[in-house]
Amino acid sequence: MSKCERRKMQLQNATALIARGKNHRARGLVRCVQEDERIEATGYRTWRCQNRNCLFCCGRYSRKFTGRYMRKIGKLLRDGYRLSFLTLTIPNTLSINPQLYKWLGMNLKRLMARSLFKGRVVGAIARIETDFNADSQDFHPHIHIILIYTQCIPQREIAEAWRDLIEPQLNEYAPSDVPGHEGGACVVWIEKIKPEEIKKTVAYLFRFKPFEDAEAFAEYDCAVRNIRLIQTYGALRGRKRRA
Repeated sequence: MSKCERRKMQLQNATALIARGKNHRARGLVRCVQEDERIEATGYRTWRCQNRNCLFCCGRYSRKFTGRYMRKIGKLLRDGYRLSFLTLTIPNTLSINPQLYKWLGMNLKRLMARSLFKGRVVGAIARIETDFNADSQDFHPHIHIILIYTQCIPQREIAEAWRDLIEPQLNEYAPSDVPGHEGGACVVWIEKIKPEEIKKTVAYLFRFKPFEDAEAFAEYDCAVRNIRLIQTYGALRGRKRRA
């Protein structure tokens, strides 16, 4: 994406936020566009909005977390632990809100606290991510997790545990209101991370994927404001591992 395209998209996102009455957040996005123009003219900028969804601040946000957890994961690998990449999904939905993300975060904690993970997983880092399909106009909330483990957990067991937590509450928090997704499944997928793919996988976990639809951006930005999207567990949270 060129600088002109990024600035144009950011201004469109700000306009969509203003339409929702979020003037303060919109002003921050607009000012970041102005600061980007300043750095092009003078070589420096003096201010950042620090909105994790800002097209000009997201890179710093991603690099900060990638660097931090690459160091921690690298140490665990040297200690002899192995890694897997786990993805948890729910059915697509036509709308999102803060309650949906709080519910996802709560159930993620409940899943990680289950006996299924105890004694096998020594640490994990998870991020709640959302894609938007411009063609079908629906959102795809899902969770990516890097697991550091001593013993691999079968995908079938994780899938059963995730569905046991999620499916009884789907109608309340994530109704299957998308055509073709009635009673949609909660898909679970896991694969081992090869040593040479660790850096790429950590960067993928924290990557920023912009919304090309301004209205979808505004809905997402309002839904995740003050919501913790990254969660850490065990060794990656700084807790001492049991011998």
